[in-house]
Amino acid sequence: MPAITQPRCLTCHAREEPPRDAELHLIVFTYGYYHTALRLKTATEDVLYNFGGYDKATGQSSICGMEVNLHFEAQRQGILYVQSGNASDGDPEHTKTDFMWKITEAQAQKVHDFYASLIASAKARTDLAPNCWQLARDYDLLTYNCTIQSVDAAKHALPNIDAGSASFINMDHLPPLPVDPTVERVAAEIFNPHRIFNGRDLVDYLQTKPAVPPDRVQVNP
Repeated sequence: MPAITQPRCLTCHAREEPPRDAELHLIVFTYGYYHTALRLKTATEDVLYNFGGYDKATGQSSICGMEVNLHFEAQRQGILYVQSGNASDGDPEHTKTDFMWKITEAQAQKVHDFYASLIASAKARTDLAPNCWQLARDYDLLTYNCTIQSVDAAKHALPNIDAGSASFINMDHLPPLPVDPTVERVAAEIFNPHRIFNGRDLVDYLQTKPAVPPDRVQVNP
């Protein structure tokens, strides 16, 4: 008598996708210039990672061992503020564009781990604010600024979040600076030609042709 084969239930063996209960936000603030921060919201916490520059600038950026004097505040101490996720500057004149993706708790943890690795080698700066850290790497207007760090962090959860964004780089969107525009444009093209580093370009990209569309976009939420 031939062996009886038990029917296979495909749905029973299907791998269940983990719930996307957490939220990742890229928030772009407009103050006349554009500033980017990253917010993570999970079942247990709501945190805003806010990176920027502080202290007197050196006026220099470096690439491949070369230094170019750009004559403006290009490089400063890199300061990371870890704030409440609903932090706001409270100024109604400032625009806030909030791009949100639903992610899993595991993806959120990868982003937290990225920031934890930065803080592990950082110096506490409680003289500036609570939960404030001076990172080992300096802030640089063209190579390591708020937009670059925020996107780098987001990629730990969504690796393709900036795929194809280089075509949205617009050198005319650089903030007005006390330097010859030709010098400014050439410097930017040398230092960062292949990735978005300006918050305004990030907004254009995410509103027009994002590789990973946000689940929600809010202006001044």
